[in-house]
Formats: sequence, structure tokens, C-alpha cells
Amino acid sequence: MPMRILLKQYYDLIMQISPCWLASPEEVSKIFPPNYGMFDLVIVDEASQMAAERGIPTLYRGKRCVVAGDDKQLQPYDLFQIKDEEDEDDENVEVAKIESLLDLSKRVYQQTTLSWHYRSEHQSLIDFSNHAFYNGRLNVAPSSINKSDPPPIEWVQSNGTWENRCNVVEAVDVVKKLKEILRLESI
Repeated sequence: MPMRILLKQYYDLIMQISPCWLASPEEVSKIFPPNYGMFDLVIVDEASQMAAERGIPTLYRGKRCVVAGDDKQLQPYDLFQIKDEEDEDDENVEVAKIESLLDLSKRVYQQTTLSWHYRSEHQSLIDFSNHAFYNGRLNVAPSSINKSDPPPIEWVQSNGTWENRCNVVEAVDVVKKLKEILRLESI
């Protein structure tokens, strides 16, 4: 029996057995009825990479919402999505500029910035972003990587030039560096 039918017939029992659910916005729309406030709390993670129109039906189902994301990450991208062209004189142009659920949420909800980063295996991977994008505000958890290991990021000077949407010299330098890394790893 499909989950949507089970929920329709045994909603109260299923919610007693399993009050916490993990699902994508598409699955939420497929499985759960569009009832306002059916969940005490809805948490949406990676909201900077989710189109606003995909996340709104999920948020509608929550009495309270937490929308987490990072506007320094890539915006949602869907090659096959067709967007209506907006007239520049249209009063809704500002709404049309909203790309992600995070963008929309920042207009409605109170914002809180996290201060700790702990997910990078090597501290120097986030150190660059911390200073380039976050003005050094992130506290980066120390790495357990051996100091003698090669650095995860290395600056390599390449004297190529961008011509016809291509930089051949830089591409050759990248391939050389990759071969060097692969040769060292196979030893």
C-alpha cells in the first residue's frame, strides 16, 4: 500500500509510532497531505541550493520552521527548469530575483549565523573560505591530519592566457599537477 494511502487511513497511529520524518521536499509533497501545521517543527537544510518554490509546500506543513543554508554556496540550478521572463517594469521584479529558499527565508525569518565549522578534514580547506568569505568569523575546529601530509590546497603559478573561452597553458599545468599527485599516491 502506498505511504500516502497508509497515512490517509492511519494518520494518528503512524504519527504516534513515528513522529519524526526525514524526507526531500518532493517526497513531503507526495506523501503528506497539504495541511498547515501538521508538524511541530520542519527543518530544511542546504536551503541555499533549493529553489524557493520547492521548499514552500514543506514549510507550510510546519508550526515552526528552521531554514539552514549558506548564501556563499551555489544557488539552485536546474538546467531543465523553464522560467517565465519578467517584464522589467513589472511590480513583481523583486520577487522574481529570489532564487533559493534561503533567499526567501532571509526576508521573512530572523537570521542566526553559526560560529563553528567542523566538517573539513583538513583545517586549511576552510581557512581560505573563512577569510575570503566570512571575514575570519568562523571558529575552525582543529584538524587531526598529520602535519607532514601534503597540503590539500596548493597555489601553482600558471602563465597562460584566456583566449576563446579557454586557457590551454593552465589546462596543461593542471594535468601535469594531477599526474604528479597520482604518481605520489601510487607509491
